[in-house]
Amino acid sequence: GEAVAYLDAVDWKLGGEPQVADSATIENSDLSGSTHVMDGATVTDATLTNTLVFPDATIESSELDETIVDEKATVSDTDLTESLIGSYSVVSPE
Repeated sequence: GEAVAYLDAVDWKLGGEPQVADSATIENSDLSGSTHVMDGATVTDATLTNTLVFPDATIESSELDETIVDEKATVSDTDLTESLIGSYSVVSPE
């Protein structure tokens, strides 16, 4: 699918190493593989593997693998694999 092709392209570009924008906030989290956290994004108490976090997105208390979180989306208390979260979406157990 389209998301997989995008993740493959990012993996090629990053070479399997996480990249975090200067204006992103990472707290108490583990980033591995070709994970890219973009401007203004916040990642707290999370584990991200081969995941893209677009600008101003928020990830809290979650485990994401091969997932794309679009701009201004929020993911909290959720584990996702091979997922695509649209912009401005909110994903949580409530």
